[in-house]
Amino acid sequence: MKIIKGNETYIKEIMALLDEVKQDPAKLTDWDDDYPDEEIIREDLNTKKARLLLIDGVLAGYVAMSDTDEYLSRIFPHLSKAAFLSRLVIKKAYRKQGTAYRFLSEIEKEAVQLGYQYFGIIITPGNIPSIALAEKIGFRFYREEEFEWGKALAYYKSLEMYYRFVSWNVNGLRSIMTKGFPDFLKLVNADIVALQEIKMFSSQADFSFPGYHAYWHSAAKPGYSGTLVLTKTEPLSVSFDFPFGEHPKEGRIITLEYPDFYFVCVYVPNAQRDLARLGYRMQFEDDFRKFLTELDQRKPVIACGDFNVAHQPIDLKNAKANEGNAGYTIEERTKMTELLNSGFIDSFRELYPEKVEYTWWSYLLKARERNIGWRIDYFLLSERLRQKLVDSFILNDVLGSDHCPVGVILKR
Repeated sequence: MKIIKGNETYIKEIMALLDEVKQDPAKLTDWDDDYPDEEIIREDLNTKKARLLLIDGVLAGYVAMSDTDEYLSRIFPHLSKAAFLSRLVIKKAYRKQGTAYRFLSEIEKEAVQLGYQYFGIIITPGNIPSIALAEKIGFRFYREEEFEWGKALAYYKSLEMYYRFVSWNVNGLRSIMTKGFPDFLKLVNADIVALQEIKMFSSQADFSFPGYHAYWHSAAKPGYSGTLVLTKTEPLSVSFDFPFGEHPKEGRIITLEYPDFYFVCVYVPNAQRDLARLGYRMQFEDDFRKFLTELDQRKPVIACGDFNVAHQPIDLKNAKANEGNAGYTIEERTKMTELLNSGFIDSFRELYPEKVEYTWWSYLLKARERNIGWRIDYFLLSERLRQKLVDSFILNDVLGSDHCPVGVILKR
């Protein structure tokens, strides 16, 4: 199963799928011959509304998702950050197999990533299968609405049953603020955003983050390292660095405590090209593992940030050529293995064991353009959060830094 944003190369297949549904004796929709026509579908495709379900390369489903639909503003004017779903169809060969449920579940994950807080749909009263599906996946009846073409039942679903967390090594906060970060922050609409390598002091900031509490932890050295956590909900407590051991003041760890979990933002030291800091890196790794395991004894832990290590060969483009280099030494990789074996999971690999995606690219030799990268940014979770993990994602189309944002979606 694969979900893609539709484009006009699929127009003939989409129209054939719609015709199949219209001609089906089961009458799963009340559509007439003129709706939806090719003009409407082309508009869906050109405005990026269309989502296609592909199964083994075959177009198996279609739906449009929009936050500008006229029905949305008419029926649900009170819903902020809402998306309207329309024109849902499933190819006959794939019905009664849970296909529509899985399709909409994946669309819901995307909607949460995009920061939507609600879904809205309308269903004709006689469409019993669609009503049953909507109720199965958590939609609630809102009201009956009269349209020029007849009556429809309006349903909505809150997406606020999820946490959305995002982490990003911004490689200079002042720089990223001029490259669209405020717009990104609004768009991603995350509950918590963890930033690494901010390279500035809070006293230097001539900007703010509306809607978020900001917790800064800058390095003592100007223009170096540092972390920042933005959170919509004020935590029970905030702490910085390890509560034990001797470490330089480089602003590498922020821990937020909430009623049900600890949230830890970390910027793990780079071993440096000549491995000059590998020894310190090993000390940091041991203390970090001890720190997380102690937190985990009290309540679940969500740890994210730039871990500065590609754990497995799949996590970097040229594994063989980089053996022994900083970020891919056996020592660093072993420490990550030890951390995971201490009761934590790599959220991305948990869901996508064979997926090749990267989070960092060198500025040299057009590495990002050629996708010669490393996956060194992670969300690690306590093992007992495994059942709450909905999605783990890498936003590799977001520019502004040599890293890209990563994130997770968890059930509340």
